[in-house]
Amino acid sequence: MHGGVIYIRGELDPFFLGKNLKISPINEEDLTYLKTILTEYCADMDENLESIINDRFSKITPVSHRPYGNLYAY
Repeated sequence: MHGGVIYIRGELDPFFLGKNLKISPINEEDLTYLKTILTEYCADMDENLESIINDRFSKITPVSHRPYGNLYAY
């Protein structure tokens, strides 16, 4: 993973992450973003937004901004 964020709904064992990734709880900014995306998803899929957004979410991010920098010759 070279950047960005992956949002996970539910539990994820850190064992499944590479050593250059970290998992952390979402913050209010993340929740606002997720509500925007999930509102459209729920409308398209005829799902209940409240039942989804009230679940536990986590985010996966790179540990550094250049996680594979040591693999390059330059």
